[in-house]
Amino acid sequence: MNGIRVLVIGGSGFVGRYLMNYFSCHGTSTSGETGYIKLNITDTKSLNIILKEENPDLVINASGITNVDYCETHIDEAMKINGFAVENLANAAEDVGATSCHISTDYVYSGEGCKYTEEDETKPVNVYGKSKLLGEQLIRGRKNIILRISTPYGFNITKKKITFLEFIVSNLKSKKPVKIVDDQFTTPTFLNEIPIAIETLYDLKKTGIYNLGSTECLSRFEFAEIVSTVFRLNNELILKAKTSEIPFIAKRPKNCCMSNEKLKSITKIGDIKNNLEALSHSFLP
Repeated sequence: MNGIRVLVIGGSGFVGRYLMNYFSCHGTSTSGETGYIKLNITDTKSLNIILKEENPDLVINASGITNVDYCETHIDEAMKINGFAVENLANAAEDVGATSCHISTDYVYSGEGCKYTEEDETKPVNVYGKSKLLGEQLIRGRKNIILRISTPYGFNITKKKITFLEFIVSNLKSKKPVKIVDDQFTTPTFLNEIPIAIETLYDLKKTGIYNLGSTECLSRFEFAEIVSTVFRLNNELILKAKTSEIPFIAKRPKNCCMSNEKLKSITKIGDIKNNLEALSHSFLP
């Protein structure tokens, strides 16, 4: 980034690890595993020390609890990590003169509408969405970027947690049937486009909330069908299911499709099929 110093909080996760690779920068991990700076984001003292040592120009927060059902049964922990810690990070970033970018989610919306814009009402239906919205609310109006993403897909460097895309490809390659819901709609976010969007916003000195997702609004079942076509797999193994048939603990919003028009006006956002085709050449689930 032309000499810009970047620090990724939550660098050991699916999105965070890719951001570290793209920006060739340091990242943090709660466990402190090899290759990462050990940091518990709720530890304000350690957070301030690390940011002063790293002295970044841009801090990207890719940390947090993303397990929706876990959040539903661990409310205080979810609010602490996905919510209050976000404000502490923004404060620490301001103290060293850095811009902060917070990765948020489409789950801040109720799922009762369609093609949500950044200005539309936020009304999450589960604890995960409420905790992420709290994080947003605590840092709005400051020198930062809030980037809402949805069902990220891409090459998983970490291999710690199987992604939705990997789940589909690995099962279909093994000729195993998969049940995919056809009543949850989303605008999946291509992993490769996340750092490009952040870099563009930073370079243009843009702040505020931005939605990053595909132009296409489609069900998880429809996404799985596109995957099977691009990867030349048997789509007859993809079985339709309803959300009510899946034993989720937390309620899922039905339609969180986001409008990407605000961000699309300043950076290129590709279509899902082309993105998957580019990915298929090196994808190893």
